[in-house]
Amino acid sequence: METTPTPLKELSIHEHIHAPHLKGFYEVTSAEFLLEPVDGGTRLIGTTRYQHGLWPAQYWAWWCGHVVKDLQQRVLTHAKRRAEVQH
Repeated sequence: METTPTPLKELSIHEHIHAPHLKGFYEVTSAEFLLEPVDGGTRLIGTTRYQHGLWPAQYWAWWCGHVVKDLQQRVLTHAKRRAEVQH
């Protein structure tokens, strides 16, 4: 079972393109969401750990971190909206 989504979906007339050159350069190693009670409400905390094998490492660490932060924010915002609708 793959834990990290495909990093790139290629535009093609073919349904699936296997791109082995993209495999293993960016892998999510763990992800978790915690619920924490706070002042009569609940705080949702997301943590994602990843590793990358891209060079130069410092440059790509910044981009990978930015992508993970953006993705987490989308997930947390979606969870917040769903919780407020059902509350």
